[in-house]
Amino acid sequence: MRYLPIGELADKARVRASALRYWEERGLLPGARREGGPEYGPRPQSAGSP
Repeated sequence: MRYLPIGELADKARVRASALRYWEERGLLPGARREGGPEYGPRPQSAGSP
């Protein structure tokens, strides 16, 4: 799975990007990568995860 820019994810989900940011702030979505802007994708596995 590739990471999606927030605008592309918002378009695919048919919601506003601001809604995604709000849900992230509230803990309803995992945090986004922010190297060149927020991108959403698979959660990284931590060393202790199965």
